[in-house]
Amino acid sequence: FGSTAEIVVLVEVESAAYTSGPEFDYHPWEGSVVLKRILKGHTETQRFKIRRSGSVTACDDKNPVPKPGDLWILYLQYNRQMQGNGDGTYPLDVARGADPRLEALLTSGDAK
Repeated sequence: FGSTAEIVVLVEVESAAYTSGPEFDYHPWEGSVVLKRILKGHTETQRFKIRRSGSVTACDDKNPVPKPGDLWILYLQYNRQMQGNGDGTYPLDVARGADPRLEALLTSGDAK
């Protein structure tokens, strides 16, 4: 879970909404998030987008549209950071349950 990520950041949701109406096994949403803390690596990017298709058949995790103030973890690669899209984006509680390294990153004095 996020083991190949060169950058790990804690972000806060600013806004999120469905991008189209629901269709059979498809209800996409997109959210804007802002950097709260760099947990690993380095990035100059302050704002990112998170997205879900809402489709089980497309292996989407079916996370609901987040609320403003929700905290998420983004796992990024250096070669993609300027695009502002996470390679892996998860609600904080999901990431905590799946990534055994995350707690150490959250409590590390090295995290910015």
